[in-house]
Amino acid sequence: MSIPGIAFYFAFNDIGKPSKDLLSKDYPIDGIKVEVKTSAFDGTTFKVNGHRDNKLGIIAGDIETKYVDKQNGIVLTQAWTTSNILNGKIELENNLAKGLKLELLTSYLPITHGKTIKINTIHKQPNVHSTASVDLSKLVFSANSVYGQEGFLIGAEVAYNTKLAKRLDESLEATAKADWDKKTNTIGLEAGAKMVLDSTSFVKGKVTNTGIVGISYTQLIRPGIKANLGFAADSAHLNENAYKVGLTLTFEN
Repeated sequence: MSIPGIAFYFAFNDIGKPSKDLLSKDYPIDGIKVEVKTSAFDGTTFKVNGHRDNKLGIIAGDIETKYVDKQNGIVLTQAWTTSNILNGKIELENNLAKGLKLELLTSYLPITHGKTIKINTIHKQPNVHSTASVDLSKLVFSANSVYGQEGFLIGAEVAYNTKLAKRLDESLEATAKADWDKKTNTIGLEAGAKMVLDSTSFVKGKVTNTGIVGISYTQLIRPGIKANLGFAADSAHLNENAYKVGLTLTFEN
């Protein structure tokens, strides 16, 4: 993958991110979502999320608070979900060494006393981005590294996945993705495009080789209020009402 003039850190999971975002973001086809954000004078931010699943009729949500101490490189995040799960996250950046970031993620379910603990380390240096993660509850370890030089990126992980993203002009983007499942020996193809209508709205569309067609429309109603409408249908089973419709409302001040 080539990125002209790259001279900054690039995470492994961000390789192909423009393509992933174009194909997956802004398609609220599973239900209705509402998001409200606000902030206090000390920099603490508050976020409330709500989601109603169209298929199951289940309503879920969470309340999140985040405190950022930029001077000391500390970020504290706490969240409480409607499933009574308490999530926490502590981030320390450039405390022990320059370019080193440590993350501690915890999750606790009081009813069953179930808990998970995960530790992430991210090390960033010019042209090199490395991460390591260990899940103490499952004893799972993973690591990856990316090296960039003269516009080229090389990742330490290998996957049967190729992606291509192209910005055709300032208002139009297109992307394509191909996946090969080694176990089933099947190939998945997906293509999508995004068109910016004006400074406050855009539309996106995508289609897969299995006949799934998705369309979404996003509109900034006014500063701080955004609406996103999504639709997906299985063109191979139109007679079976194989379609999904969803709406997301975002409020932010």
